[in-house]
Amino acid sequence: MRSLFLFAACLALNIHCFGQEDPGDQFYKHAQFMRGDFVQVIYLRNYDGPSDITDPMGEFAMIDVSATNELLGELLADDEDARRKAIERFEADPSRFAPPAFFVVASQLIKSGDTPRGELWLHVGRIRALADAAKCLDPTAHQAVALLNHQFAMDYMLKQSGQYQRLQKATEMAIAWDASHPKKYDQRWIALHGLEAFEKDKLSFEPESQWPQIDAQTRIQSMKGINALVARAKLFDRNNDGALNADEQAAMEGIPIEVPAEVRVKSLCSEELFSSVLDGAGGIRQLDEMHFPNATRRKLVNIEVVIPYGGPRKGVERWAVERDGFGTCFYTVFLVPNKTGGTYILTSEKCEPMKRKKATDKTPPNSARP
Repeated sequence: MRSLFLFAACLALNIHCFGQEDPGDQFYKHAQFMRGDFVQVIYLRNYDGPSDITDPMGEFAMIDVSATNELLGELLADDEDARRKAIERFEADPSRFAPPAFFVVASQLIKSGDTPRGELWLHVGRIRALADAAKCLDPTAHQAVALLNHQFAMDYMLKQSGQYQRLQKATEMAIAWDASHPKKYDQRWIALHGLEAFEKDKLSFEPESQWPQIDAQTRIQSMKGINALVARAKLFDRNNDGALNADEQAAMEGIPIEVPAEVRVKSLCSEELFSSVLDGAGGIRQLDEMHFPNATRRKLVNIEVVIPYGGPRKGVERWAVERDGFGTCFYTVFLVPNKTGGTYILTSEKCEPMKRKKATDKTPPNSARP
């Protein structure tokens, strides 16, 4: 297993990401962006290649990301002193900035050896990003959280593989900080990363009056997820040292997911990609084991193609998993092509309850597979 910490940490915060292959810089060479989207800001800072940047319309144009994006430019400057001053400006009042700033600051602090500070900002950024995603009703915008996690947190998490007690303490500190520091940034920032920003002029969000409740519920769910992880990890921690070694992590591997042939053909994924989504490091099976550790049987009962694969940021499927005694829910799988012909996979941040399908809904035909 490549990293228990990687998928368990993301899951504990109700978000997950992994890749069939590490897209690295190739992802940012998909130069099709919405102006103001943090990915566009990072691309312009790092690349001179051509880009297709769309200006937001209507309510999207009113989203204020100026302070965060200005800081991101400073954080990514070539000059080390400029980066240091940017971190100081961030830490003078972190609540002014949207979650992307937390991730970039955390990444730089951890790389410089200041792990405690970096850990705090990383986990605060996770919690706030997830809460903002929960407020946004455009599900494609939620990819932003997974992209932040992959680009700025994965290296650190891989190195900390199995450190479940450390993860628990860091999350507790981040939750306390988040609860005691009101947000001063525009929490609608995440909408600029979704497909609706290219197609509509009105935002799709939960009523603002419900945002504090969503923030509080996100903190509760994050702590519940961590506590569940710790409880499960302790069962395999033979020497009780608060961490799992490679053998102990391997022991946490669970039962496979049954895949009926009639369900398999509904996915547009190739065999290799299908296997990665189902059984890869941090795939559907490992996520389901973390959500439902006591299940003794798992079965993939349906796959729905929401957006056919092909084109930047497109390709969405919902994989429904049924397990004994725990009902059925679905995981959302985002399939993002990269320039080299590979695929960047993002799995959903949570197992969502199944809803009755409308009679007018249709699944796209099973055509060209990635």
